Amino acid sequence: MSLANIFLFAAGAAALAFPLWIHLRLGRVKKRAVVSSLRLMRAAPQTSRRPRRIVDLPLLLLRALIFLLFALAFGRLLIPGMPAAASRKYEVFVVDVSGSMQAKSGDSTCWNLAHEKLLQSLQKLNASSRVAVVLSPSDGTTPEWKSPAQALEQVKALTPGYGANRLSIALRDAKRLLGEMPDDHPKAIHLFSDFQQSAFSGIDEVGVPAGIEMDLVKVGEVHSANRGVAVTPAKAGLSSQSVYSFNDGSGGKLSLVQDGKSTELTVASGEGAARMSHAGKNDQWLARTLESKDDDAIAIDNTAYDAFRGQEPIPVWLWEPQGELPPDSDGASHVYEQASYYIRRALQPAEEGEEASPVSRYRPKLLSSADLAAGAKKMLAEKGPQLLIVPVTGKLPDALGSVIGRVLENGGAVIYFGGPGLDPVSFKASAGVVIGAGKQPCPSPALDEAGDDGLWAPLDPASQLQMARAPLRLRHALTLAGDTTALVSYADGVPFVTEHHQGKGRVYFVNTSADRSWGDWAASAPLFIPAMHLLAARALDDGTLRFDHEPVLAGEVFPLKLGASYAGRSLKAHGKLLPVNSDGLVSGVRFDRPGIEDLQLEDGTPIGRIAINFPPSESVLESFSQPVALQRLESLRQQSGDPVVRWDREEQGGTAWRICLFLAALLLVTEPVIATYRGKP
Repeated sequence: MSLANIFLFAAGAAALAFPLWIHLRLGRVKKRAVVSSLRLMRAAPQTSRRPRRIVDLPLLLLRALIFLLFALAFGRLLIPGMPAAASRKYEVFVVDVSGSMQAKSGDSTCWNLAHEKLLQSLQKLNASSRVAVVLSPSDGTTPEWKSPAQALEQVKALTPGYGANRLSIALRDAKRLLGEMPDDHPKAIHLFSDFQQSAFSGIDEVGVPAGIEMDLVKVGEVHSANRGVAVTPAKAGLSSQSVYSFNDGSGGKLSLVQDGKSTELTVASGEGAARMSHAGKNDQWLARTLESKDDDAIAIDNTAYDAFRGQEPIPVWLWEPQGELPPDSDGASHVYEQASYYIRRALQPAEEGEEASPVSRYRPKLLSSADLAAGAKKMLAEKGPQLLIVPVTGKLPDALGSVIGRVLENGGAVIYFGGPGLDPVSFKASAGVVIGAGKQPCPSPALDEAGDDGLWAPLDPASQLQMARAPLRLRHALTLAGDTTALVSYADGVPFVTEHHQGKGRVYFVNTSADRSWGDWAASAPLFIPAMHLLAARALDDGTLRFDHEPVLAGEVFPLKLGASYAGRSLKAHGKLLPVNSDGLVSGVRFDRPGIEDLQLEDGTPIGRIAINFPPSESVLESFSQPVALQRLESLRQQSGDPVVRWDREEQGGTAWRICLFLAALLLVTEPVIATYRGKP
């Protein structure tokens, strides 16, 4: 039992002295007898030596009880467990309709449990209350204030979706809605969720006013066994592959279905992923479905999808001289052979036959002095590959120089690598650079992080930062010549990768070695493979062969780039026509459930496919317990500028003080009757 307003109670309790004073002041009234013989005598003051005492204790207690009841009523007596009187409120119900709510919970599901409790809460509301229902994630509609009956009908039709829970966004919407309403009635936010830990991302940036009640309804287990299938594109130039894995990094078997054919794909335990290329006829749109046989908490996340445009292989020539050793080699190994090895493995990490399909479009072909001697004329006569990579180990053979000239004449590209075998005098300005004698140490971190419009631009900021820390030790002293530009620079400004236009073709120079003699960059697969693919993509100028439609997540809003050729048209998506702007970009695209969608224009013209997958974060059923979730949310309370009155306290157990007020009024009316009956003033 407690009091919401202790000051009013104290004032009422102090008034208990009033009936006591009346009883002590008046006492028992004595009747005087009038005698005629005494009327002419002067009255003398009389004093009583008897102490004043209470003469009618029951009546005193009755009058004191009236004052006490009024004091308790105005002090707002609260008794835990006593039902609150129905009153008008402004209440926002935040309802978790994310994919994790489909998880099993005992004999039911998290959604069924939450839905039942949600309906019960709405049915208890006073008809004069105003209610708003906020969904997390949002279905794209703006929440509105409704009567409890209207909100009840809305909630009855709700079903869980497949998107990821965004609790911070939902709380901001709830806070905004309550801010629109006046402060004349209590305000409350009710949350119905399994409170996944991933849903609390960004929650610390939300501030909730102190006068708003926060009520949590937790459903589901804190830990549930579950894993899902995930599809991730490998964005490294033209590597053209996807990574298929389980969301928890474990191994297992996947059934892969493509073109009606099913094969078994093994995800090795410990490696946590299987890689497959997007092989197929060029520009043909294909789709894959991956299925796991797991019997766990969520069934929908055991299936994932991948849609892609088939891309034909790209042949690449890779120079591998024989019979020569670099000047500073100890003769134990051929540095140039090591360089060609690392470049070849970076361009094609898996050879044909090593996996179900190679993981890259590139097909490197080694080109040696013997090959030049045997078929130089034929190579010069043919157009040949558009890309030639040359680790420079000394003076280049005349036959190779003729092949280089032919590649550039055909509009192709040549990539040179430096290293200990490069002779600055004989190399001259073949790549549009001037190389000084000797070698220099590299700074640490080695490379510049800037990559907004350079070679690393397609990578995310974290990957760009990783590239900047490449293990490079030595480099050439280098200056640019003519119109040569630096695509990437060392941290101190010395060019690392340069680009030079020569006739119809392009020449690139990488200012380090492609072996391990000048650092371990080439042996670092996470760094060297994407670097080589991005460099090759730049050299081929093949900007159209990119991941136009990588897999997206259900319920997420994203932009879709179709290309400038579709500008001014409209895309059909989730029952709407979305305009394509002048840059070929479509904004506000969202798909609500996993699967494969065929993209079409407004006239039905097919333009490709897109895969929509279950959010991997929703598969990880790690949630907060109700006390921990409440503690996290209560920490959001704003401590300044908010009213100190807590409406929620006044409503809980509010029936008690209303009863006190009623009884006090009843006794106040009956007190004169009782006093007259007892013959007391």
